[in-house]
Amino acid sequence: MRTRWSVLAALAITLGATPAMAASGGRLDDSAAAAATAAEFAELQRVANRGDVEAMYDVAMAYRDGEGAPKDLKKALSWFRKAAARGKPEAMNEVGCAYSRGHGVPQNYATALVWFRKAAAGGDIIGMLNIGVAYDMGQGVPIDDAEAVKWYLLSAQGGDPTAALYLGSMYERAEGVRLDFEEAARWYRKAAKSDDADERADAQAGLDRVGEGVMPIAPARDATSLTAT
Repeated sequence: MRTRWSVLAALAITLGATPAMAASGGRLDDSAAAAATAAEFAELQRVANRGDVEAMYDVAMAYRDGEGAPKDLKKALSWFRKAAARGKPEAMNEVGCAYSRGHGVPQNYATALVWFRKAAAGGDIIGMLNIGVAYDMGQGVPIDDAEAVKWYLLSAQGGDPTAALYLGSMYERAEGVRLDFEEAARWYRKAAKSDDADERADAQAGLDRVGEGVMPIAPARDATSLTAT
């Protein structure tokens, strides 16, 4: 089995209203804030029910993460499907992640890959990354390092730091590509600009290894995580 560093990107939902403040001392009134959040979510749902694809996606994210609404993975998936049906690539990726993880639906890697391909076809670099993970880990398809590299490269060229981190590992290990510490370092440097602290640390560790000119000692691959939008 293979391992990739677990990097779960989560997009926080923004409902766009100013939090209610208590009259005294300007401190946040929790009950008022909760009421405001409920009202905001109700309005968001109203807009989503009118067919607004961005609102549909935000409703799905709220249910997925339990932010602004009670966490409900089945409802999240339902709304992601609605947004995907209206052509939103990020929602297609989320449907794929739900199938891959078994969130709100029975786990099915093959079906997940179908959705990741739809997201990638729409230009979603996270969908591209997740296709790479599927080939890297043999999830829904046989392991194919060269194909994994192809999709990691497409995602990394689009600016995804996780894909850059995985590409660095592939070059460090000579998996699907020739052994090339210089190329590994190039991608690790891109990954080191990630907003995720753990990802930056992994990239720096990779740079430390390949920069010393030693043989690859990246950790054994035995698990991975998909990246949500």
